[in-house]
Amino acid sequence: MAIILKSLLINFALVAISCSGCTSSDEPKRNDHKKVELITQQKNTPGHLNNRKKNTDSLENKKLRYLYFANGGIIGYYNDGTVVGCPRCDFNASNVAAMMHKKPHAKYTVEPGGILLINGTDQEVPMSEADGWAMVDYKWHINPPKN
Repeated sequence: MAIILKSLLINFALVAISCSGCTSSDEPKRNDHKKVELITQQKNTPGHLNNRKKNTDSLENKKLRYLYFANGGIIGYYNDGTVVGCPRCDFNASNVAAMMHKKPHAKYTVEPGGILLINGTDQEVPMSEADGWAMVDYKWHINPPKN
């Protein structure tokens, strides 16, 4: 019984100490409106607009370098070192084009011998269309997809 009481007292003391600087989440914070104003000002600065322009410029320079397709979907390897997948997507032009705007799920590098090293651990060896590779090093091995 004494052990249980000691444990409860210790837990209560830890909670009291850890929450000594806590405030109620229902209580409005005084500086919230200043944070919103600052964020709004930052979004309207020329630098923010330049960042948006840089993002569109990077999309214009992004090119598909390798393309793998299978019944389970398609995977694109881009010239900027990013890997984007489209699970359960058919091999058609609109799906390949839409992948360019998706968030990458991995990074890759091209190792000697043309081996793709994905996230520093997994390896892929792009060969031919018989192995599911539609594009290898910017060259189509099959006719580009149609809609």
